[in-house]
Amino acid sequence: MLMLTALPVNFLFRLSALVSTPINIPSGPQGSRMIVPTAGGEIKGPKINGKVVSGAGVEWATLRPDGSMKADVR
Repeated sequence: MLMLTALPVNFLFRLSALVSTPINIPSGPQGSRMIVPTAGGEIKGPKINGKVVSGAGVEWATLRPDGSMKADVR
């Protein structure tokens, strides 16, 4: 059996995102919902560079009654 002593990985990029003020929706069927829109940002790496477009993505987080969180990034 082959045993790895190190995981062969390469740095791809760094993502820096700005977010807008979260919108809270309390007491849904699975818990409270927090909607966090993107407000911009950038991607920088050795082979890829780009910009995060404002409003192009949203984090739909469900805050469950047991204290856990379910992330849904679109």
